[in-house]
Amino acid sequence: MTFPALSYLKQLYPQAQLDLMARPWVSPVYRCHPDVHQVLECPAGSSLIERLFHLLRFASKAKGKGYEMGVALPNSFESALVLRLAGIGDICGYATDFRSILLKKAVPVPRDKEERHHVFYYLGLVRALARSDIEPDPSVLKLKLRLPRKEQEKARTFLNMIRLRNNLGADSFFAGFNPGAAFGPAKCWPSSRFSELASLLLKEFPNLHILVFGTEKEQEIAEEIKKEAPGRISNLCGATTLLEAVALINQLHLLVTNDSGLMHVGAACAIPLVAIFGSTNPTATGPWSDKARVISLDLECAPCMSRKCTRDFKCMLGISAENVFSACKEMLLGHSR
Repeated sequence: MTFPALSYLKQLYPQAQLDLMARPWVSPVYRCHPDVHQVLECPAGSSLIERLFHLLRFASKAKGKGYEMGVALPNSFESALVLRLAGIGDICGYATDFRSILLKKAVPVPRDKEERHHVFYYLGLVRALARSDIEPDPSVLKLKLRLPRKEQEKARTFLNMIRLRNNLGADSFFAGFNPGAAFGPAKCWPSSRFSELASLLLKEFPNLHILVFGTEKEQEIAEEIKKEAPGRISNLCGATTLLEAVALINQLHLLVTNDSGLMHVGAACAIPLVAIFGSTNPTATGPWSDKARVISLDLECAPCMSRKCTRDFKCMLGISAENVFSACKEMLLGHSR
């Protein structure tokens, strides 16, 4: 969701070198942004002392690089602190998390934050930094990924290996399932529904093969889904790096996903995707893509923004496999080979 803001920053300061600080687990994605010069990794640490150590060490390395301004895109106190410790005087960020004292430009949080997509939230921050009335160029509003050619070739080779291993024809094509979400179980459509969906899709599209993405935590879920058709479903949970997963998603004809980081990757890859929302707000954090379809229920309790449902979990249990299948079928009909 921050990608358009980075492009907007480059539009306003075309001669500037745009460096980005990121946690190691997301840095590969930001390295694919065409306007980012380099990504500097700062480990998070498992304790307060460890986090502070990493921040000080990172700030010490960044201090001699001559940065003239900084944008604290995350709302955290730490994201502003590390810029200040790096000796950057002109820092802009939203006035959240008691960090205004660290910011030269503390921007009030927009009242309509949850009524508009968070893409506009981050664009507003860049506008405030630049004190500019220049509207973002239309191309800025599109998510852009620049995947290394090596990774693209690797992904194509990997998919061809799956075809050979499972005796799939040259006309086979791939869909992806992403049944997990780091935020918590309230974001996750039940694995049994993913299994039902797999059965419906594989019956309707004989040339389809499904890849299940996720971390090692989703291994068990993926194996349950795979039981529907072992020769036509591959479990990739914990088996790929983030960059490898991005390259594979870029080759898909469809991605079915919970509200997650990989959902935004699918949007950036401009592939057809179906996003299933429960506890979170699709207006604010839905997939930023005109090739996406969001499925959610209009309930009084949603979006509750809870990590774990304390009620009846109706927001997810009320979405049937048939509901999602209809959306998938509509998208795949124009893409199957």
